[in-house]
Amino acid sequence: MELVDSNDKTLNEQGIILGAIQQLREYQDLPMATRLAMVAAEGNMESAESKQFGNTMFLSHRGTGDNNNKMAGHIFNMDIDANFASNIRQYIMFLQAQGITHYTALFQEEYLPALQAVQELVENVDTKMGIGQDEDDDYMAFIKPGTQPIPEGL
Repeated sequence: MELVDSNDKTLNEQGIILGAIQQLREYQDLPMATRLAMVAAEGNMESAESKQFGNTMFLSHRGTGDNNNKMAGHIFNMDIDANFASNIRQYIMFLQAQGITHYTALFQEEYLPALQAVQELVENVDTKMGIGQDEDDDYMAFIKPGTQPIPEGL
C-alpha cells in the first residue's frame, strides 16, 4: 500500500495500521492475520491509548502509579514524509498537554528521517529527544516533552 497524503485523504486507524504493518520489517516473517491479531491485542490492552494525526497513528501505553506521566508505544505511519514529521510534532504537543514527561517509541528505519527532522526542530526548546538502536537494530525514540511550544518549520 502506498503512502497517502493526509492533505488529500485521511485514512482511518484501521487503514493506517493495515498499510503500515504490510511495510514494516519487524512483521515480514509473520502471516498477515497474525500481524493484525498482534496489533489488535495490543490495542485492546487496558493501558493502550491511540491518537491519530494525519495518516499517522500512535499506539501507546501509559504507566501506572508513580509512572502515570510516562508512555511507551509504537508509531504506525501511512502519510508522506513532510506530513509525517509534522504529525510527530503534533503528537509531542499532545503529550505536553497531557502532562507526559517521558515517551519512548519503537520505529522502523524508514521513519528515521522524519524523526531526525523533529529532533532538530526541538533543539532550541526544553523538549529533549534522542534516537538510538537496540541490540536487534530496532530504532527507538526517547522524548522528554518540555513545556515550551514546539516550533513550526517542517
